[in-house]
Amino acid sequence: MQPLKGVFQLGKYEMLSEPLQVVVLNSLTQPDCDSELERNLKAILHGSRSLALAQLRIRCDGDRVLITGDLATYFLKQAAQELVRPWILNRVLCNECKVCG
Repeated sequence: MQPLKGVFQLGKYEMLSEPLQVVVLNSLTQPDCDSELERNLKAILHGSRSLALAQLRIRCDGDRVLITGDLATYFLKQAAQELVRPWILNRVLCNECKVCG
């Protein structure tokens, strides 16, 4: 498996300053249940190495994925949704994070 490489510039912060190994499970691309998808999406946010993104809450409910929590910038809000978007398939992504910065 090839590591994902890249750096997000977050003002004075950097994420992914070194290659990150992401294990993609079959259940991630074809989840059997909402709780399994939630666990996988939380792991992806934790893998971002951003404390703010790691503290977000994810809830999967049928055909919806809901992201909630407080963030300092709109950039972080967008980064959160773009990190999870490739894995939710045909589900609707609802980003209800509050920007408090």
